Amino acid sequence: MGQAKGDTKVLSTVVTSTRIIECISRYGEATANGVAKELNLCRSKAHRLLATLEELDFVEQNSQGKFILTFKLFEMGNTVPHRKNLIDTARPAMLRLSQGLGETVNNGVMYQDEVLYIDKVEAVNYLKLDKSIGSTDPLYNTSLGKVLLAFLEDSQRKQVLSRLSFTPTTPHTICDQDSFHKELEIVRERGVAFDRQELSLELNCVAAPVFDCQGRVSSAISVSGPADRFNENRLQAAVPELKKTVEEISSLLQQFSK
Repeated sequence: MGQAKGDTKVLSTVVTSTRIIECISRYGEATANGVAKELNLCRSKAHRLLATLEELDFVEQNSQGKFILTFKLFEMGNTVPHRKNLIDTARPAMLRLSQGLGETVNNGVMYQDEVLYIDKVEAVNYLKLDKSIGSTDPLYNTSLGKVLLAFLEDSQRKQVLSRLSFTPTTPHTICDQDSFHKELEIVRERGVAFDRQELSLELNCVAAPVFDCQGRVSSAISVSGPADRFNENRLQAAVPELKKTVEEISSLLQQFSK
């Protein structure tokens, strides 16, 4: 049966199936009983929906009999033109930036009021704290998130900020709304954002925006490294190369859109 949502009919089975996929994604693997308990479903319904998702090749069972996601969702996601353009266009410049600075370079977009990592180039000295593609982080304590927020249109930015809950992850996290608003003003003025051990005490980052042909922020590119190596001097030294990189990517994206 459908559930009314405004003028749109929402199929409850589709909603539940999607939540099952999200549940497995969140934990990495899950049993049918675990899914039923997590989503407050009867066991028979959880089993039927998982069997359907397995038949459609969205999930499969591992050697322990637990359900895991297949690569089908990954393959489908990579066919989305907008995201594929962002990734493919940015990657060569990201590779050069990472090789030049010797640090990890990330490409992130805003998704559901968080930073979603859509691509990365790992440094030779890989840092375990670096985020994997498809993972998310808060907007307020990451350089990527600050950039994505700072260059939103005013009305959009206000809406997103009104929904954020500021939770400190380190003593350096900005949790005061007024202070954060001032931080975003500075980001807009200088064109880059810094994360100085705000997400993790072991990590420093700097990010800059990528713009589309209409001047809207499409994504953000960051350089990240361990705080003891990627210190303040190296953060500042990375800014000119980072700015050149995002300008190159923006130009290519804009040409592609014409």
